[in-house]
Amino acid sequence: MRFCVFETVKSRQKTPQKGAALLGALFLTVLLSFLALSLSQTGARTAARAIASRTISQTYWRAIGLEALAKTVIKDAVSAQDGYISRENPLFAQIYDLPMDGAVANIAFSDQTRCLNINSLSAPVDEETNRASLNPKTRDELIAFSEPFGVSPAEAQRMASIIADWVDADNFQEPGGAEDNVYTALPTPYRTGGVLLGDVSEIRAMLEVGADLYKQLSPLLCARPQTSPLKVNVNMLTKDDAPLVSAIFGEGLNGFEAEELIASVPPGGYGDLSDFILDPSVQAASDRIELEDLVEQRFDVNSSYIAMRGVIDANGGVLELTILFKVDGENVEVVSRRIGRRT
Repeated sequence: MRFCVFETVKSRQKTPQKGAALLGALFLTVLLSFLALSLSQTGARTAARAIASRTISQTYWRAIGLEALAKTVIKDAVSAQDGYISRENPLFAQIYDLPMDGAVANIAFSDQTRCLNINSLSAPVDEETNRASLNPKTRDELIAFSEPFGVSPAEAQRMASIIADWVDADNFQEPGGAEDNVYTALPTPYRTGGVLLGDVSEIRAMLEVGADLYKQLSPLLCARPQTSPLKVNVNMLTKDDAPLVSAIFGEGLNGFEAEELIASVPPGGYGDLSDFILDPSVQAASDRIELEDLVEQRFDVNSSYIAMRGVIDANGGVLELTILFKVDGENVEVVSRRIGRRT
């Protein structure tokens, strides 16, 4: 009986050892499987990233190719109308589909002169006083332009001062404006730019320029790389531009008269600015303002800025781009590029 009991105990001692070995083997198998799966997934992600990176790189170079093409197309469009440009120009007539190797692109062109250049709110620094000043003409245009949108003259005046102080290089604060001493006192301090704005959206960083005010005014505001007022191409005007035209003429033209002036632009546009001056609506304003100087300073029959907007679709990867060109005769230069993937 003792022998049998001894054998039974010995048998029971071996059973847990076998179970522990089996569990160890299973654990090792699971661990190796997990490592293999992890390595496989890492390899797949690495390959996917490499493919995506190559696709983005190829699409970017396609965008650069479109930019070079756009320069040539704009030059041809300008020369086609012999010194002026209008809505009827083929450049603005349609969206162009461009087949590419492994991709498809759509591009369209638009005039970019029908706006108020907010960089012109700040006059250049005076060499004697070493101080910049608020440009009163552009300020008055902003006030008149803002009124139809429900913005009070006082609010528009303050906005003009704030933008001018942000852009200028001095530390002299305009009445109602804000220089570095104001921004650095905020809970999250920062400084003014001290340079020309690159995009209208930058005014959202300025004091008291809230989302509602920005949404109201931004469609007819722009930031061009110059402190002089922007010349509006009269041949590209639409009914929506009436507030801008009325603001430029000031007391010389009300909103209704501005709409009439825009409607009177002949098919094919004006070939010369003197033809625009002879328009009855323009002549009617001559009794109230100094007409010729105003027209020559603020209007043109050419577009000094033209934008190309495009979409490139390459293997499901979509890239959007906006390129702004400055046009001076046959000289076409890139002012800014905005390139990004569509989300």
